Amino acid sequence: MANKPPVKLDYAVLCDEIRKESNGKLFLIGVYTGDILVSDFPAQLALSALLHGFAYEKGEYLFEIRYRLAFADSEKTVVQAKGKIQAQRSAPSEVSIPALRVPIEIVEPARLDLAYRLSGGRWKTILSKTIRLNPASTSELVQPS
Repeated sequence: MANKPPVKLDYAVLCDEIRKESNGKLFLIGVYTGDILVSDFPAQLALSALLHGFAYEKGEYLFEIRYRLAFADSEKTVVQAKGKIQAQRSAPSEVSIPALRVPIEIVEPARLDLAYRLSGGRWKTILSKTIRLNPASTSELVQPS
């Protein structure tokens, strides 16, 4: 049986903004539950993400996250950031990483991938979202006759 990694992030929630309350709770605003719909291209987005998982060993772990856009004929990394995870309690313990607002310009339909890696290891995609035109914004209202 393979050893568990010291930290494993299981899922991410993508939203417009994350705020921290005075009692330490996180407040997620504008959670994306499906595709990201925009009214036109190019579109300006400011996205945040909350990554969640478990630490299986106490310690401090370096991690990186990155946002990548995949277009029909190319890919590009939009943002890459580094941080530390402090696992101070006996394992397993919950780990939540808020990745705060990242401005992203979208010039055409794309797929947004959010990935992470620990201590220079392999990248693991934790979330993918399709960015496309909102069909409601491109159609006309039907008028009763």
